[in-house]
Amino acid sequence: MKKLYYAIFILLVFATKVEALPAILDPNYDITLIATGLGAGAGAMAMDNEGNLFINDYRDPGTGNGRIHWFKPNGEYATINSNIYYSGAIAVLPNGNLLVGPGPGYEVTRDGAVSLFPTALSCPYNIKPDGLGNFFVSEGCAGRITILHQDQTTSTFASGLNNPNDLTFDNQGHLWISEHSLGTVIELDSTGQKIQEITGFTQYGPGGMQFWDGSIFMSNPMDATIVRIEKDGSWTYFASGFTGKANPPFNGPSGLLAVGNTLYVGDADNLWKISPVPEPTTLLLLGSGFMGLVLLRKKLKI
Repeated sequence: MKKLYYAIFILLVFATKVEALPAILDPNYDITLIATGLGAGAGAMAMDNEGNLFINDYRDPGTGNGRIHWFKPNGEYATINSNIYYSGAIAVLPNGNLLVGPGPGYEVTRDGAVSLFPTALSCPYNIKPDGLGNFFVSEGCAGRITILHQDQTTSTFASGLNNPNDLTFDNQGHLWISEHSLGTVIELDSTGQKIQEITGFTQYGPGGMQFWDGSIFMSNPMDATIVRIEKDGSWTYFASGFTGKANPPFNGPSGLLAVGNTLYVGDADNLWKISPVPEPTTLLLLGSGFMGLVLLRKKLKI
């Protein structure tokens, strides 16, 4: 997967300059535009074990064919024309195909063949692997979190939720869920019991979620921001001023994906990368190593 960090996003048929970057409110992080021209709404993202990155293009009917952006580890780009609209959820199945929401769920091959997923789901808004071969699915229409097991049977992990949108696991195995309609976030333990409920977010705001760099990061399309939520329930604005788009179903940043030291943000037409600023000692070591290489080359006359 490490090949992805250096190759996949060198694709710059997309890389046009934007006039203003989103503002990262924490000086310990930087933001970079990776790709633009992604269409109506770069939404949920998923990556396979080989470093292929897939991004749903959340489209309204009449605005073009539904599609999935495919960034390959060698830097190549392809489009999978799924013709699925309002495609929120996306996950890579064990067979390499993609499980895509909405509706009952669809299985999409990499050459664009689409079929109904054998296990019917109720508005799968987002899908996250648990690291054990299962998927946790936020079923928005049913108000529950469902476990999709490896044999494609299902069981209910939590119910009675209000339009659950995205979900993410922290490093303790707790599940964090954004309740879209209420503007709340809840934390559940490994048995599905509620630990805490966090309020104060914009109604219909809570969107994509990822555990990254020790915290929960959540996009808020309603005010074009990303917030950082700590495990004690406190939260602050982390970034603001995303591009978004001019009309619903969402306006600001939507999908988030954490890969190592990088947080990718799907923001309508754009794909952004947020990374920690290197420590001064790291920069010094890098600089010293570079100078040492120069001196060695001179000594060896190469």
